[in-house]
Amino acid sequence: MIGHGLNGGKLYGIDQPRGMFNPKSCKLTDYYIASSEYGRQFAASAAGIDIEKCPALGMPRTDNYIGKHKGDGHTILSYYKRAYLYLPTFRAKYNEKTPLINYEYLNSLLEEDEIFVVKRHMITKNKILSKSLTHIYEVDNTKPTAPYLFDCDVFITDFSSALFDAYFLNKPSVLVADENDKYLISRGMYMNYPYDYGSRAIAVKNNEEKFVELLRDAYNKGMTDIEYECRRKTSDACDGHSAERVVQLIKELS
Repeated sequence: MIGHGLNGGKLYGIDQPRGMFNPKSCKLTDYYIASSEYGRQFAASAAGIDIEKCPALGMPRTDNYIGKHKGDGHTILSYYKRAYLYLPTFRAKYNEKTPLINYEYLNSLLEEDEIFVVKRHMITKNKILSKSLTHIYEVDNTKPTAPYLFDCDVFITDFSSALFDAYFLNKPSVLVADENDKYLISRGMYMNYPYDYGSRAIAVKNNEEKFVELLRDAYNKGMTDIEYECRRKTSDACDGHSAERVVQLIKELS
């Protein structure tokens, strides 16, 4: 069995404190494809296999990201000058709640050329936003995420690994970060959160005005050195030819 993933975010496989995956499945893993040289160590640890069996071949899905720009996704985000995309991580044991944001107040702070789109994890159920909000929309979480990534100007998340996809597409980020978050404490991260992942982080509750300031700062200034370094660590093997290398490995093992 060959596994693959973008390496460097939440603990996964047998590294997880409680383990979302059956350890027996890790014993079936012969190779684990890493998305970067740096991430090979995490892949080996999570799968419980030798690092030599964790080649940095890249992430095949990112092959489709090469050359993509705002407008290529043909989503609602492409129609606004300043488009913010929020992908909260999946919180199965915390009632699927997103971090506490006063969406009504946040909506009142946004200007005519700004849009804030929420796209929750595909396996969550109930929608959380009122349709009466004029600058904040919740889109279909069963649809592919990539088009929304293409069309946003700023990416927002708490712990979603889609952050690495956003950086690959040169999208700056704002992290909805709370170091006391129960999910963070229970799940854990491979690098120092939030400091190794982004330079703009905030516990949004009662800080919506500062949150909007950070969104606009990200739009105006773009990616920072911290974000470029995070991209290097997590996806430097993603160059548009990942699928070709994976197929070649399969052929060699056949």
